[in-house]
Amino acid sequence: MISNIRKTFILTTVICLLLSGCASSDDKKLTALNNNDFTVETTYLSCGMLVVSNGKSGDDKRYGCINENGELAIPLKYKGLHIYTEDLARAIKPENETNRFCYIDKTGTEVITTVNGKDIAYGDIFIDGYAIVSLKGEEGSYVIDKNGKVCLAPTDEKFYYRKLGGGLFERYYTANCIDPQGVVDIRGNVKYSGSLKLIMPTNPFNGFYEVDGDKYGILDNKNYEKVSEPVFLEITPFVDGVAIVASIDGKVQIIDPNGVCLVDLSKQYKNIDNTKLGEFTNGVTALDFTDDTGSVIIDINGNTVAKTDYNEIGSFSDGIAICKKDGKYGYVDSTGAEILKPVYEWATNIDNGISFVLNEGKLYRFTTVH
Repeated sequence: MISNIRKTFILTTVICLLLSGCASSDDKKLTALNNNDFTVETTYLSCGMLVVSNGKSGDDKRYGCINENGELAIPLKYKGLHIYTEDLARAIKPENETNRFCYIDKTGTEVITTVNGKDIAYGDIFIDGYAIVSLKGEEGSYVIDKNGKVCLAPTDEKFYYRKLGGGLFERYYTANCIDPQGVVDIRGNVKYSGSLKLIMPTNPFNGFYEVDGDKYGILDNKNYEKVSEPVFLEITPFVDGVAIVASIDGKVQIIDPNGVCLVDLSKQYKNIDNTKLGEFTNGVTALDFTDDTGSVIIDINGNTVAKTDYNEIGSFSDGIAICKKDGKYGYVDSTGAEILKPVYEWATNIDNGISFVLNEGKLYRFTTVH
């Protein structure tokens, strides 16, 4: 749940609680909410919106969203609803409605209903101002902007696109993204004509390339050439000139953009869970362990910032991360100080100082003012 942290109701009672185990300042609080009329469908809070449903199943299930104030912002009327990114979400309307696949804003207004006058068959999320859609009855995919304008078309080759970030797109002949056919920018200019599958090619330090779907090597992002052989099984982005990687020989290391080992974390910490590596944020990250030894927070040099008794610590955002202990969730800051005791059934990520937690079926809004 932490690795992949993935969003009617009326505000009834505001309860300011002094929480045991949390920071004692008055600027951190819980607010009890009325969640009798919905079920939370994801624990990923984005753009101040959290996806909820009517709690039914099958054809009767409908989705909507609550906002950061705990108010129903999007009615429970959609057959499907993705998380918000860049203030837009992909929605799926019931079968009997026109333009079933559309993009809605945070008021529920349908802002993109067709592309080139045709119905959307599939659409992904917006990143860096662009989304990729396919249209009914057509092969290939389109890259559109937030106004629904086509920026890249499939061309005669009927290409399918995959977003790489920074206005770059990888091309494929099939929708399952096997055998890349190079990279183009948003104007269609070819930036890379090779066959490597690129990972994070716009990172200012370096990126990676993927082989066989499960191994990675370092990529020179200036000329898209290999820096290292594909010897890594798990990778994190380069931040401040370093990344954490797990190699095929079982080592977990902090490396520089050329693949040079700066710190062999495997020598300092035993039984690191290399499936839960997180990138450095403001100079810190957390390590979890396969034997449930308490998670540790480390700095960019591999030094221990804090030892904890949590089973897991997620990625830090605004200096706070979700923590897990004995199947319950709370929050911890980047120094290891407990912000909210892990007694909750689940907890969302912190989004602009706001999150939600659930305790014994009751939903609470958690606010942290920095």
